Amino acid sequence: TSTSGRFLPKRRVSRVRETPIINRLVRKTLAFSKQLFMHKAAAAWEDLIYNFARPLKSLRRALTDDPNRRWQQRSPAMATTLTERIWSVGELLRAVPLPVT
Repeated sequence: TSTSGRFLPKRRVSRVRETPIINRLVRKTLAFSKQLFMHKAAAAWEDLIYNFARPLKSLRRALTDDPNRRWQQRSPAMATTLTERIWSVGELLRAVPLPVT
């Protein structure tokens, strides 16, 4: 297959799009935080999603007792034994946090 005479653009992945919290710092985006309180809330939400709702491939554990599954997916919170399961976003939204003492 020849591609001569055709322009094939390279796909560029912006580093800013990979880390949504950076969008809160860039003024010319729709996600820009004008208030410090909103910036802190967005940062806390993204930390919560990353630690409780996203399984990371580097944290998975090999299973030997289950012939149907090879890996147990784990989130950072599971790796540090803060929880025993991966949470859904809905569960995180319905959870009531305890006040810090």
